[in-house]
This record gives sequence, structure tokens and C-alpha cells, in this order.
Amino acid sequence: MPGTGGETRLKRSLTLSDAVAVGLGSMIGARIFTALAPAAAAAGAGLVVGAVLVATVLPVDLRPAIGFSSFCVLLYYAVTNLAACRLKPGERLYSRVLPAVGLPGCVVLAFTLPLESVIAGSLVILAGLVLLRLHRRPAEEPI
Repeated sequence: MPGTGGETRLKRSLTLSDAVAVGLGSMIGARIFTALAPAAAAAGAGLVVGAVLVATVLPVDLRPAIGFSSFCVLLYYAVTNLAACRLKPGERLYSRVLPAVGLPGCVVLAFTLPLESVIAGSLVILAGLVLLRLHRRPAEEPI
């Protein structure tokens, strides 16, 4: 219905189904709020930190981080399998076959990840090994 000055006026109508939908929506919304309010109060500043983290992560593509993490975890499992292979028979829980198969499997899987994940993971592992070497170096004698 055109009004004065070229404005369009909307017809005001509220059917029973509209009223029920509004009523149910407000009840459900109120229930969600009252259910979450105690948890939010208990979380305190952690809730703000979580919201900031979510807001930071949402617009970012996490696939490189997931690939990097997968590479490092697979190398960790490879080292664990190597250590399990070196256990004496009395120390082992399972046959030596299991870690002997797991070790090359982890290495193969790690190096089939995207190249940027392998490079980033390798650099971080290398940096960690260098820092470990520097940390274990005996201190020089004072003059």
C-alpha cells in the first residue's frame, strides 16, 4: 500500500502460527541463555580468551598448520617406534614386528604430506635439535 511521499507501508498482520513461532523462539532463546549463563560465569576471562581465539582463527586457513602438526606427530611416532624396536625382549609388551612396520609407515606418511608442511616441520625439528645440542653443551670454565 503506497503511503504519502512514495513510501511503502506494510500491512500489519500476525497470524496464530506467527505468534506461536515468536513465542517458541523467545522461550528457546531464553532457555539457551539461562543454560549458558552459569557456564559463562564460571569460565570468567577464559570465555573472552576463547572468543578472541575463535575470532582470530575463523578467517584463517588452518590447513598448513594441520599439515605441519601432522608431520611433527608422525615423526614423533617414528621415534617412538624406533625406541620400541630397541627394547630388550623382557621390556617389550608386543612383538618387534609391530614397531618395525610402524617406523617406516610413519616416515612414509610424514613425507607424503604437502611439501610446505614437510619443510616447516623439518625446520622446527632442526631448530629444536640445535637448541638441545646448545643446551647440553658443557659450560665453559671462567677465566
